Amino acid sequence: MFSFFFDTRYDAGTISEIELTGLWVTMHTQDEIGSTCVGCQKCIESKATFKIFVKAIDPGIYSLHQNVVVKRTILNKVWSAGFVFGTPLLFAFATLLVWNYISFQPVGSPLSIGAMMAAIIIGFIAVFQGDGFFRNKFPAHFSTIVASDNFRNTHG
Repeated sequence: MFSFFFDTRYDAGTISEIELTGLWVTMHTQDEIGSTCVGCQKCIESKATFKIFVKAIDPGIYSLHQNVVVKRTILNKVWSAGFVFGTPLLFAFATLLVWNYISFQPVGSPLSIGAMMAAIIIGFIAVFQGDGFFRNKFPAHFSTIVASDNFRNTHG
């Protein structure tokens, strides 16, 4: 049922920071995972990568610049785009409908435009809250720890 809304991905990354509650993992794009990965860590400085925070029970067992595979549950791209762009527009449309039936001023008045702008801002706040809820509900987990010579062979 949930596979229609969510995708599970196994992405390769390198541990870039260690904190008390978890680790920051720099995720690699498929182009960066070369068959000759020797652990030079140039991928950490690349602009094409991104970082995610992965909670760990005991972060002390991991080391900096260690190659790992992370299991992530992400929202389907179509549903994600609909959520991000549709929610503020839905809030603005609802405000427009309520304004049309309740207010004595026309829809094009400065006050109605201000109300729709406020509704769009509240819609974006709702999107950020929904994103935070999703990240807490489906956190990233470590799948495997990979040696540098098996980095490409294990996942790529």
